[in-house]
Amino acid sequence: MLTGSAFNALLKTLEEPPAHAVFILATTEAHKLPATILSRCMRFDFHLVSVDEISRLICKVYDEEGKKYDMDAIRYIATAAEGSVRDALSIADMCMSLSEDKLTYDQVLNALGGVDRSKIRNLFSAISASDCGKCFEVINDLAISGKSMGLIAKELTYYARDLLLLKTSPKLLTETEEHIAMMREDVQSSTEFLTTMITLFSSIDAELRYSISPRIVLETACLRACKLAVSDISALEERVARLERSVAQGVRMGNEERRETQPSNVNMSAQMAWGKVISYFRANESSRLQTIVGNHTDVEVKNGDFIIWCGDDFLDFNDQGMIEALKRAFAINNIGYKIKIDKRVERDRDKELEMLKSMVGKDVKINVIK
Repeated sequence: MLTGSAFNALLKTLEEPPAHAVFILATTEAHKLPATILSRCMRFDFHLVSVDEISRLICKVYDEEGKKYDMDAIRYIATAAEGSVRDALSIADMCMSLSEDKLTYDQVLNALGGVDRSKIRNLFSAISASDCGKCFEVINDLAISGKSMGLIAKELTYYARDLLLLKTSPKLLTETEEHIAMMREDVQSSTEFLTTMITLFSSIDAELRYSISPRIVLETACLRACKLAVSDISALEERVARLERSVAQGVRMGNEERRETQPSNVNMSAQMAWGKVISYFRANESSRLQTIVGNHTDVEVKNGDFIIWCGDDFLDFNDQGMIEALKRAFAINNIGYKIKIDKRVERDRDKELEMLKSMVGKDVKINVIK
């Protein structure tokens, strides 16, 4: 970019340009150009070209040259160009000269030094399964074949991003249907885990570039990712859900076995029953549910219903997870009441006073005893 004085000199030239001259200003930081310069220019914004458009262009060039090709090879070239038509044509020309007959995906992969998507998928699967040994094996195979550790990290980041797109916005994917079908097998990973993977492997780029042992840096990053996979929220939720289903199933089976010998208790007071429920939650449920139940005291037994009167916590008690947990607590403690969750409607005293004054007259003095 030019200095302020240089821009002023350029402005003078633009105001009185030579008849034979055409000025072309190219920059990636148009916002830094002074308004006086921009107002005297015709502006053309260039954007990255999509993978589909680049693929069609390469196919057209190869068709005109009589070159046979696989579509997987064409899409890999288009993806490697990263939106640049010039780079795409350069890569296509290089691959065409290296291939005597039909251009295949493996030939393009070898020409660009890329990493086979199946190897990246194996590495991601090993990380998701927290299989550290498998991670070392895959990285070792890639290192023996001469693949760059930085490229492996980059491809792993792209793969995690593609999985994230598949979960959130599939229409943005540029992969083939075959690759998308393979990716669906790994799409069970949570959004949080995929986001963390992207952040982790994109952040080691500089470290890989300047490290004396890039392989160790990549292996360490994979081990950290394996640890994250173990503590992944979705994995923990699934384990908790399985335990809850097992407990619920055991409770139902136990209830069926002792239904005749141990009838449900419908004579227990509301406070005693609620105390047993709180004790169960403290021993078996999550801290969030413990807090909600432990801070609540407004309960009542009426006509065979155990009524939980709620205020601001009405939505918390109507959560499906909370309802299932309450059912388990009632079943284990043999509480025979039917659970009912209701909300108390607080009286609007000001509105009632206004209504009363309108009936008896505003001059009447009303004493409110709270």
